[in-house]
Amino acid sequence: QFRPLGRMVLMTLDELEREYTELRQQSESVRSIFDVPSKLKKLAETEELVSSPDFWNSPELSQKVMQERKRLEESVGQSKHLQT
Repeated sequence: QFRPLGRMVLMTLDELEREYTELRQQSESVRSIFDVPSKLKKLAETEELVSSPDFWNSPELSQKVMQERKRLEESVGQSKHLQT
């Protein structure tokens, strides 16, 4: 329970621990949505494709791969930011 003290709100240590535990569980749920390990694997596979000598021979395919690469990089970056 919150007890107002002027403009401040005080919580007991037990309340803070419960709140922390709940937030930690929510954070774990959010992180699992991003599935960073599988995205890192897919990103590595994408990097192999990009480094292939024939990669740019198909502009339409290379554009799709580069868009997927960017999406994966952004998703992994967001996940790492959430972990800090």
